[in-house]
Amino acid sequence: MATAKPTAEKLALRVKQDQRLQERVLCGKPVDNWLELLESSFQDMDKQWQGGESSNQAKKRILTVVEEAAQTLEPTVIVSHGNLISLLLHAVNPQFGFQQWKDMQCPEVFHVDLRSQTIEKMDIS
Repeated sequence: MATAKPTAEKLALRVKQDQRLQERVLCGKPVDNWLELLESSFQDMDKQWQGGESSNQAKKRILTVVEEAAQTLEPTVIVSHGNLISLLLHAVNPQFGFQQWKDMQCPEVFHVDLRSQTIEKMDIS
């Protein structure tokens, strides 16, 4: 919620919290090799570690939110963590993968158009 507030205020939008936008859980316990696991989850989108969520499960979750938002007439800004956002971007452009996730800055803002299947990196400065 705190992450979305400055952008919402700047754009005069209300903030609505949605649990489906929570950070993806890669596995149920902390592991030292989480970065390797994350990379492999971009190669095998159905790979799921105990207590975690596969890339495809997480992608389906965020796509549901985006598709619901697209049905409204309200302007919508979706704020979430990098991995979940990268899976949305991967759904629009399958070339968006692990390396592009690694290259993302914080914060990073994208305009995603599902109809035209386009992604545009936005400058919010």
